Amino acid sequence: MSSNEHGPEITPVRARQGSGGRRLFWVLTGSTALAIVAIIGAWSLWGGSLSRPHNGGEEAPANQVVRFSTQPMAPRQS
Repeated sequence: MSSNEHGPEITPVRARQGSGGRRLFWVLTGSTALAIVAIIGAWSLWGGSLSRPHNGGEEAPANQVVRFSTQPMAPRQS
């Protein structure tokens, strides 16, 4: 087996570096653009429902609202 049958010999360091170039750039750019489009699409479809209450659009009466009243914690000494 000579090196001519399988192509040029390359060093192990060069083989571990992988490929780069324009193709890799366009794959990364395209996938990032598709991810941005997907996030914007999901936000536009479900963004309004995230800000509304999930109980049929009615607010809970004041006597049913849970209020948390706690005392502030003392500062910690380090």
